[in-house]
Amino acid sequence: MTALSPLAFRVTFSGESLIADPARDESLHDAMIRALEKHSGSSVNMCGKCKRTNGKYGYSIALANGLRAVAVIEGNAESEPAPGSEQSPPATWAQKIKAIKLAAEMIGRSEIRKVTRHLAEGVEHMEYKDYTEFDCASEDHYIFGEAVHLIEELELPFDEALQVVMSGELGDTPA
Repeated sequence: MTALSPLAFRVTFSGESLIADPARDESLHDAMIRALEKHSGSSVNMCGKCKRTNGKYGYSIALANGLRAVAVIEGNAESEPAPGSEQSPPATWAQKIKAIKLAAEMIGRSEIRKVTRHLAEGVEHMEYKDYTEFDCASEDHYIFGEAVHLIEELELPFDEALQVVMSGELGDTPA
């Protein structure tokens, strides 16, 4: 494994922690895009900056394969990864649904109603009985896209909520 440059930084993308290491004369933004494309196996069609509720800035990402997500720069590569990122198993779709609902609860009642309505429409569109029938594998991208759209539109604190859900389901006490 090659050594990381002093400019390497950690990016959280859809609940997973990635390392972006800028090449010589490459901007931090371009390094992030390159890391996301390598991780997802798809090119980035659109990347826009969006303000997060916790004061951090994230990037709204649209991939060529139709998926959308939010990437947040977390710190330098040597820093400890965020809880629930690399040490824990990846979040299941049911955990992500719980985190979206919890994030909406952190914001307010109108957000809870919007989240419930949009997710129910996604489940109905895919002809599922409820959220437990799918794991966002292949044809479930529609519901995944709806969820990411809600996270961006309502500026939901999804990363924090996912950490709470993951630690609660792993038996830890959330901080």
